[in-house]
Amino acid sequence: MHHSCEEEQWHGPRWLLQDSSCWPTNHHFNSTEKKINPQYLVEKRQTVQVSLLTSNITDYTEKYSSLSKLIRVVTYCFRFIQNIKHKSINRRKFDALSSNELGIALEFFIHQSQLAYFQSEINDLQNQRFTLKQSKLGSLDPFLDCKGLLRVGGRLEHSNLSFDKKHQLILHPRANITRLIIHSEHLRLLHAGFQFTHSSLRQRFWIVNAKIAIRSIVRKCLKCFRFNADKQSQQLGRLPSSRITPSRAFSSCAIDYGGPL
Repeated sequence: MHHSCEEEQWHGPRWLLQDSSCWPTNHHFNSTEKKINPQYLVEKRQTVQVSLLTSNITDYTEKYSSLSKLIRVVTYCFRFIQNIKHKSINRRKFDALSSNELGIALEFFIHQSQLAYFQSEINDLQNQRFTLKQSKLGSLDPFLDCKGLLRVGGRLEHSNLSFDKKHQLILHPRANITRLIIHSEHLRLLHAGFQFTHSSLRQRFWIVNAKIAIRSIVRKCLKCFRFNADKQSQQLGRLPSSRITPSRAFSSCAIDYGGPL
């Protein structure tokens, strides 16, 4: 029995060597009993359905509470993509991240947030249909730079200031990247208050309704809350009669203990 099983494994069943008239009949595919359905003659190919889930950039910024970590992670991703495009190892980058690469990653997130919150203004500027009265950003005289970023216009174009100081990047107060930028600047200035943080951010960014956005970040800082806590003061005791009654000099002398005594 074992020998016959091995023989069928290598050569198939013995009835294949016989005439087709001697083959065993199949009830489902016997031409004399039942006509073959045409659908059985068609080759059925297996289909695989692939679904791709895309995540929004504004939601991706919620995964990180630090701006520096977010920018570095995205910068390494950009460098990986660029290294794959170069087949030569000599043209690939493996050194430390440069300030230019970090700036490109930051501008990438700012551009995505502007598309999410200022889509109508950007479309009007691209189509040259922007009007100052119909837009919330009309007082800022916005324009699009060569990178497609939304910036403040203003009247300082011919000054000696840098381009970022003359034309700040416009940020929405409810954007996640705005929250990370404010928090990062607050920490860089060693937990500065509202005025100092606001004036430092104005060197590069123009946040719409900046007072509300910056105050909410500063008030939520745990370290600032601890250091700005109200100090407890003890109620002073009653003065003795010898100190409040008029008398001659040195008529009563005493020692005033300080501290816990």
